[in-house]
Amino acid sequence: MSIFGNLNGDRLHRILIISMAVGVAVFAAAVYFMITGEYVSLLARQQHESLLNSVALGGLLFSAAAWYLDQFFRPIIQAPHEQSH
Repeated sequence: MSIFGNLNGDRLHRILIISMAVGVAVFAAAVYFMITGEYVSLLARQQHESLLNSVALGGLLFSAAAWYLDQFFRPIIQAPHEQSH
């Protein structure tokens, strides 16, 4: 029996791949808004770009965490299936 209960390994892999794509999309959107943003003043620009920098970094970290979990859990999930064959 898997430690994940009824969660299939392929389903978990798919969820983590989608999570990686979402993280990269958030990063890309934040970078896009940093490049194309028009601001009223320098202070507004600094505030908005600081927030966008945090969002972009969060997106990259989210993608990296999903990739790490995918790499970490793949042998654990596949091991019970390989032993039964």
